Amino acid sequence: KIEDLEELLGIPEIISAIETNPRFVHLGGEVRLLKKQYEESVKFLQDFFDQNKGALNENLKSLSTLGKALCFCKKFDEALMIFERLESKSPKNLSYKISVGDALLGLENIADADKKFDQVLEEDPNNNQALVGKGKVAAIEGNFESSQSFFEKVHGSFESRTLASFFN
Repeated sequence: KIEDLEELLGIPEIISAIETNPRFVHLGGEVRLLKKQYEESVKFLQDFFDQNKGALNENLKSLSTLGKALCFCKKFDEALMIFERLESKSPKNLSYKISVGDALLGLENIADADKKFDQVLEEDPNNNQALVGKGKVAAIEGNFESSQSFFEKVHGSFESRTLASFFN
């Protein structure tokens, strides 16, 4: 809960660790995202990287959080650069590939986003995030039946969910 988070952030030692320790700095960005303070999240993380130049190459969690914050700010071109950098550093990490796909969608590069989601599904055919991405692509292209089928793979059909909830 956000209230519990606020209480934790009232502890000076925790604030200090989040603001200065590279292992925890991503949490400062994530907290701001949870509070819908997207620009503040970007500023917090960019300030950290400006002050700690070496952290740019080793702090993947914070870079990922920065990319996510940039997407919330509709700065998809900057986010894409970050996600592509993360993907090159960790090519087996499927979440980075999905983030690249999401940034490409934000840039309206539908074909490349679709290819990126396909790459993930080749590795993990049941990856929910990639299936959602494929559903978004299909919806953008106007293929609503296909879009619905991708979302149903993730969430099940309305009837299935209704029956499951009835019997549980």
